[in-house]
Amino acid sequence: MKAIVIPTSLNDKPYLIDLNELPRELDTYYKYIGCDCIDFVTIYSDYKRSVDVVVDDTGLLNGSPINEYWKRACEKGQANYPLAGKTVISMTNRRSGETCKLDLDFVKTVLVELYAFTEEDLQCIEK
Repeated sequence: MKAIVIPTSLNDKPYLIDLNELPRELDTYYKYIGCDCIDFVTIYSDYKRSVDVVVDDTGLLNGSPINEYWKRACEKGQANYPLAGKTVISMTNRRSGETCKLDLDFVKTVLVELYAFTEEDLQCIEK
C-alpha cells in the first residue's frame, strides 16, 4: 500500500512510499518520519474511510522543525495547529480500523481544498 510523505520544507516536494517496504508497516512509518513513537491525526473522515496524518508523537518536544506545509495551513485558517517534522499521509478503513489502499486523487483533493496545499505541491506525486 502507498502513502505520501510530507517533508518539513516547502522547498521539498511530497512523494509516495510503499508502506510494505519493511516487514512491519510500523517500521516503515518510523523510518520515514524518523521517530520511534507515532500518532495518527485524522484530517478527513466519512462513513467508510479516513485520511490520516501520521506524526512523531513527541515531535514538538524533541525539537523537530515545524512542518512548513502544515504551518501554511494554519496561517490560512485551514488547520488548528502546525505539525512538527516529516509526516506521512495514509488512509484507514473506518469499519475495520486497518490501513487501506490510498485513493491518491481523493487525498490530493482533501489536501488542496481543506489544507492549503497547491496543485504544484502535489504534481510530483504519481500513481
